[in-house]
Amino acid sequence: MAWLTDGMTRATDGERGRALAYLIVVLFGAGLTFVIVAQLENSGRRPFDPLTLYECWVILAGGIGAAGGLYLTGELMGTPGSSGWPRALRGVLILSFAGSVITGTLALPIYGTMFGPFSLFMKLASSPLLAVLWFSCLFAAHFLMVRWRQERDSIFVPIADLPRSPRAPSTSPLRKRPGTAPEKGLLDDEDAARRALETAAQEREARVTPESQAVPDPSERREPLRQAAAASPLRISKARPPAPAGRLRRIRPRRPVRSKRVEETSGQA
Repeated sequence: MAWLTDGMTRATDGERGRALAYLIVVLFGAGLTFVIVAQLENSGRRPFDPLTLYECWVILAGGIGAAGGLYLTGELMGTPGSSGWPRALRGVLILSFAGSVITGTLALPIYGTMFGPFSLFMKLASSPLLAVLWFSCLFAAHFLMVRWRQERDSIFVPIADLPRSPRAPSTSPLRKRPGTAPEKGLLDDEDAARRALETAAQEREARVTPESQAVPDPSERREPLRQAAAASPLRISKARPPAPAGRLRRIRPRRPVRSKRVEETSGQA
């Protein structure tokens, strides 16, 4: 339990409120599921009778379904302001339907999936007090998640511009002017940026050819290279040497090969 207490201590107010909202919805959803299933299976069951294994599983399925329904509501629950309550109402309806489907599927697959939402609707319609408690629990979860939603949205709020405090001068030797005292030769950020811009501008001007200066013709520089290459004794001629005259060999025609069947046919003829 130490990790739980440490986590709750380090958590923010919004995170603790969200955890409390999930806890309330899970507990009330598990209890409501047990009431519905107990009424459907055995109407004469007393409150203090021992729980069976199936009833324990139904209670667990109800808690899981309620938590899953709250998770599926997404951005509908916890929206601050007056516009958040209509969204919370839609979230309550989605939570009730999705939670009943999940609970019915876990408790009794296929059959419970179909009759889970119907059983919840009939139970709330027949018990107005239970319906008021259920919807009050869900709206309380919405109220508890408002703070958490505000904390999540606060990361997109721009911070107001505050006056900057003067930066302390650096004592690094790389930021000292040569030939000055250490305490007087420090460069601040503005001075260093200005000097960098001036140096970049000078380098850019040095690379640009002035308009008054004539641009040399590339062909004038290539002509001496061509003359030197032509006068070089290592120049390789591109002309191909003539092929050596060799003795031509007479090719005799081959005798056509005849098959045995052709020879037999010619012999019979």
